[in-house]
Amino acid sequence: MRFLQINAASFGKLKDFSLEPKSGLNRYTHPNEYGKTTLIYFIYFMLYGYDAKRLKCYFPWNGEPMAGSLLFEQGDKRWRIERLHPQKGTEKRKIFCPDTGEELNLPAKEQPGPYFLNIDGETFLRTFCITQGDLLFTRTDGLDVALKNMAATGDENVSFSQAEAWLNKQHTRYMYRGKTQGPLLDLKKEWEQARLRLQEVQTLVNDRIHAKEEWDRLEKEQTLKNRELAACQNRLKKAAGSDALKKLQQLKQLREQAPAKAPAIGQEELAELEQAFSVADAARKEYEATAEKTKRCQTQWELLGEALEHFGFHSMTAAQIEQLQKGSKGVKIVALTTAAVGIILAVTGVVLHRFLLIIGALLMAAAVILVFAEKGKKDRICRMNGAINVSQLLEKWTQYTQVQQQRIQQDLLRKEAAEQEAAARQRNTAAAAHLEQLKARCRILNTEELKTAQIQWGVYQQSLTRKDGLQEQLILGGKTEDELQQLAEGADLISETAEQVQQLISSIEEQLRKLQQQKDALNTHDLAALWAEQTALLSGISKKKKQIMQWEQELAAVQRALLWLKTANEEMNTHFAPTLCTRAGTYLRLLTDGKYETLTLDEKYEIQLVTKNGTHPLSAFSQGTRDAVYFAFRLAVGDLLSEVPLPMVLDDPFVNLDEERKNAAENLLEKAAKQNQILYFTCR
Repeated sequence: MRFLQINAASFGKLKDFSLEPKSGLNRYTHPNEYGKTTLIYFIYFMLYGYDAKRLKCYFPWNGEPMAGSLLFEQGDKRWRIERLHPQKGTEKRKIFCPDTGEELNLPAKEQPGPYFLNIDGETFLRTFCITQGDLLFTRTDGLDVALKNMAATGDENVSFSQAEAWLNKQHTRYMYRGKTQGPLLDLKKEWEQARLRLQEVQTLVNDRIHAKEEWDRLEKEQTLKNRELAACQNRLKKAAGSDALKKLQQLKQLREQAPAKAPAIGQEELAELEQAFSVADAARKEYEATAEKTKRCQTQWELLGEALEHFGFHSMTAAQIEQLQKGSKGVKIVALTTAAVGIILAVTGVVLHRFLLIIGALLMAAAVILVFAEKGKKDRICRMNGAINVSQLLEKWTQYTQVQQQRIQQDLLRKEAAEQEAAARQRNTAAAAHLEQLKARCRILNTEELKTAQIQWGVYQQSLTRKDGLQEQLILGGKTEDELQQLAEGADLISETAEQVQQLISSIEEQLRKLQQQKDALNTHDLAALWAEQTALLSGISKKKKQIMQWEQELAAVQRALLWLKTANEEMNTHFAPTLCTRAGTYLRLLTDGKYETLTLDEKYEIQLVTKNGTHPLSAFSQGTRDAVYFAFRLAVGDLLSEVPLPMVLDDPFVNLDEERKNAAENLLEKAAKQNQILYFTCR
């Protein structure tokens, strides 16, 4: 490849600048500040496009766009690259053959440099372009694309060791090298703790949801009972009117009827039946109360049982706790005693005999081992029971024993309530059976009929004594006749009595009271808070899971890059380094007139120079010798990297060489120019 014409219309300080280099060595002598370095970056701009990191400072001060063209020859064709890059807006680029008019259409992101030169822009700048006094050779000079992609940062002094250090630093962001610790494991622990807490919260939420569903069911049942109660209260008014109408009829019959006959049922039987009704009602209420108490005790006993299961202890835990408490004191005493004896023997052994010192040291070591063994045993028991340390385990065990004691006391209450319920059931059954016998014998089925029979006895006794006023009072039941008339006004006779309706109302009110107690016993107050916590935990777990996956992928990428770096280093050392050292040695021998000709590279590509006195690092030699070695390496690298001879652009690179080596370097350039086109700029 050969540059034919370089036209910089506007680039940095270059304005309407044109240069037509010839084949071989082109030497240009210009003073400093002429724009030699600017010209190198203009050639880079034409081949590799705009790079803000390198070229932003080369925008013309008057606001014009970067513009220019480059004509070069490759093979048997000439190609021309034209570019115009404004400070804002889209770049315009054209690549064509001026002889045939053929145009090369590359994708917008693909540059002509890699297409024609087969090397990237970084390698071109570091190998085929040498700026003033900058001959430094490093591993990142594009010798290996994989290594350059990882290590190149735009700094000429970035090396393989820096790339490896950077990757190790990246590895430490996720996992500490050589340790099972690091932010990634900490994040996984946080994720696991959040996941366990989520399980607990989900269990609580499910319990609260079931409680809320039960509360809603009770609320609906309570609403139905309230409606039924309202209907019964309306029925009570009708029944009261019917009862008043019946009493008025009885009062009329009393005033019209002849003296009554004695009722068939005696007063003693009526009194016994009345007492039986009262005993049966009291026994029924007692039985219902004891049954409700038994149910509450059973529920509390079951809840305490569930609480015990949550502690996670097993049958061996009590023995382990006792062993832990007793063994800890005994081991401490034994360890302290052994350590004290060991210290005494060791001190005595320092004065008397070394054997006692050894025995004392062994006793102290045994005490330490005993302490650590006891600690390991404690830690194992703690882990088996879900505790972090002994203090937490003992606190957890204390809570467990307290709950266990509460459950034992609750079990006694439950059994006592069950016994009371059984006794009440037996009394209720006996009272109900006795009542049924009396009802069958007296042929009276309810309290209303009982009161009627009692009134009949009163009427009969009144008729015997001719006390009609008393009979009427019994019928009126504490009301006046006018009051009965008001109640009976517009009423109809119905079979249901006011007392029966009142009993039904009392039953409904009792059911409503029980429903309210059941509602009050349900825990639904913290459902919203638990639900919010569950949502937050789900979101946090999802974010942590994504971050864990991302960190694992990034860690795997860093590990692959480290392996890649190591493999590439071994490959470079095996195949590339010997050839590079041989070529560089040939050029160095010409530059130093045979004084130095043998070079080596270590595993990190640090240059070693072989002399008669041995092999020494390049830093041990003068700046002039170092620049000569670097220049030799530059030429050798250029030979190895380029598939076709590429132009070289040099901006006064030999300022640190003495006159003799400078002349040798320029002679070497003339030899290299037989194969490569060289643009050599110097101020001397």
